[in-house]
Amino acid sequence: MTTNADDRVRSTTDSTVKKDKQEKLQQQKLRPAVKYSILTLIHIFVVAVYLIPILTHPYEGGPVLDESHIIGSNNADVAGTTSLHDVFINDYWGRPMDSESSHKSWRPVTILTFRYLQGSAGYLTKLTMHRITNILAHAATGECVSLLAVKLFSSHFGSSEQSLFLLRCLTKLFFCLHPTHVEVTANAANRPHLLAVLCAAVLCDPSLNILLVMLVQIIGLLCSETFLFQMPAVCITLTAIYWKQHHQHDPNAKHPTPFHSIWTKAVVPLLPRHMVLFLLSVSYLVMRFWNDWLSIPTGLIRPAENPFFPLTGLSRVRNYALVVVIHISKSWNLDLIGFSHEYGHACLPELTKWTDPRFGVVLATIGLFGYVTYKCMVVDNGNNNKRLNACLLLLFHLSWMATLFPISGIVKVGTFIADRIVVGSTVSVSILVGRYLTTYIMPDEEEATIASGKTTDQQQQKKKSHPLRRRSTLVVVALFCFMWYRVHFRSMEWMDSVPLLTSSLKSCPRSAKSHLEISKIYSGLVPHLFDLDQSLYHLNMVEEIDPTYCDVHQQFAHVYIQQSGHKLLDFEERLAKAILCPFTMGGATEMWRRYWPVVLKDPSTAIEGQKRIESYQIRIERAVEREQEELAAGKPQWMGGTLGEL
Repeated sequence: MTTNADDRVRSTTDSTVKKDKQEKLQQQKLRPAVKYSILTLIHIFVVAVYLIPILTHPYEGGPVLDESHIIGSNNADVAGTTSLHDVFINDYWGRPMDSESSHKSWRPVTILTFRYLQGSAGYLTKLTMHRITNILAHAATGECVSLLAVKLFSSHFGSSEQSLFLLRCLTKLFFCLHPTHVEVTANAANRPHLLAVLCAAVLCDPSLNILLVMLVQIIGLLCSETFLFQMPAVCITLTAIYWKQHHQHDPNAKHPTPFHSIWTKAVVPLLPRHMVLFLLSVSYLVMRFWNDWLSIPTGLIRPAENPFFPLTGLSRVRNYALVVVIHISKSWNLDLIGFSHEYGHACLPELTKWTDPRFGVVLATIGLFGYVTYKCMVVDNGNNNKRLNACLLLLFHLSWMATLFPISGIVKVGTFIADRIVVGSTVSVSILVGRYLTTYIMPDEEEATIASGKTTDQQQQKKKSHPLRRRSTLVVVALFCFMWYRVHFRSMEWMDSVPLLTSSLKSCPRSAKSHLEISKIYSGLVPHLFDLDQSLYHLNMVEEIDPTYCDVHQQFAHVYIQQSGHKLLDFEERLAKAILCPFTMGGATEMWRRYWPVVLKDPSTAIEGQKRIESYQIRIERAVEREQEELAAGKPQWMGGTLGEL
């Protein structure tokens, strides 16, 4: 009798506790209207962050840098004057992929987005509409990343809907306000890198239909070659999410979860999905290898764009280690070398010895990752369940850091240091930072107490009025305000070439490419800034910094032809060198054909002109022969550089 009475009391008590718990959890749920209103406002905000600079900037607003090549009338693939077949056999710049001057940037789907998503709306130009397309794609990517954060940490926060909602909001804000995203969002030409990350984020959903997985992966591969390096991160993220959603045990459970259970309970169920990702990636590589579209020609990699490429041995390891660390720091919102759209020759001096103080940054980074790895292995005195979860999150983060592989110096690429390469690695950073900020505002122990239904009214009131929580919220708000400030003013710089190049030369005064580009502005590209002396100053700086940068010859010719008659001989000399430069050959040849008939038709200049053109033709032929000899000997050299020696 006593036992039955005790059982009834215990049953009644359990029912009361369960009911109280359900009531308290119900109180923590957000009303759908409030939830979707906040999400809508955040989405509008992250769009407005970039939309405001685009619509309100005080500059003329012409195409900036590569935008003029991608959406200009000279790109027939975007203009729609070529067939779809041509789009799929040309590179991103409209050159045939088989051409020796092609950088092998095969991005046909991105080209199609420019081709079919162009148009004007009222006072909005085509360029503005292209930039708005980037903004919308960026906001969509941020939304996908925030949903990944919720899936990854849903088991951690349990039934606390407030924490999961806060995690979603904070992750999206951190991702969309990341300063390194300005280059891919504000500049339409960098859309491929943004679309690649968007496709990768979509693929990380374990519930995505397998047919959609195939479709999204194919689209991603055809958007940007950088998408391929995100496949390992996608596979590991898929595994981590599936494990945490289906098989994660209580971290404090008495029976530890063996490490091999991840393989049997998370990898094996996803094996068909992993096989699809693997086979499509291999097929993509084989296709590019078969067509000789895999590697950029060595001659197209120049010191002005990638000064560390010629390095070999330990010197290469030492310097590219610094390059990787710089990109890692950028992904964590720490900029060690300042904002610039280009970091080329002399922007980052070579590390000539291991004792260089800058190499200390590399050692510190290695030490930090080593320490984090050690802490993950011994978390809670070796508690196997918590250790497994910690190691899985570490592997998740490292896999997204591995998307920086293209700039590690192992593969041949023309890019040296660039913000656009960092966007993929910011996925894991944004999720982990969002997780930390959520806990910072709503500590785990408080959430665990609420979820268990064991708080008293006094504890709830104390929690709501706790000054630390108010201060932590203000700190987070201040962080996002600071990030918005940086993104806003950096976006304003990307709205026009003048402020962008000016800021670039502040961060990197010896950037040969930036000096060349700003010289074009002073030589007539921007009429109200016309100043030939200033243009020549920057051109002379280019030759001082990098004498092998042959693009400079055509710009010299362009300046000299606008000066008085005594500069015509200098013009001819530079134009002859520009013909021998692969990057200016087309425009220089056309100018050459138009110039000499005028000189030879004039009786006062015909005789001397005939002598000069014959001399130039002989010198050009000799330069070509010498170039072929050096190429055959495995010593590629710019023909424009050899001309002056003949």
